[in-house]
Amino acid sequence: MPSQEQRSPRLHDLEVSLAVHQHGTQEAAAEALEWNQSGVSRSIVRLETWLRTALTTGDRPAQLSAAGFLFVETAEKIVSLMYAARPELQTPAPAAPRKSGKDIRV
Repeated sequence: MPSQEQRSPRLHDLEVSLAVHQHGTQEAAAEALEWNQSGVSRSIVRLETWLRTALTTGDRPAQLSAAGFLFVETAEKIVSLMYAARPELQTPAPAAPRKSGKDIRV
């Protein structure tokens, strides 16, 4: 099993980072998301562990660091692409033509 550091971030972790950006602090993001502050903090820590950099300041209330602001640009793109892909994938694609058994050569 991959370690926590090797696992890719979850989509909702990216959304949490965007909420921190939008609302200014982890505490305000937690309130807006109707989460407790520790849940928001865990999402940010998962991202920081994977990225190997601090996304928030050590201040209270916790705010985005310079790296956090840079990451938000990437997170916005990823989240946008994920939500854009969803309806496209839910639309049935035309079936690929099937080959008959006599067309298969071994």
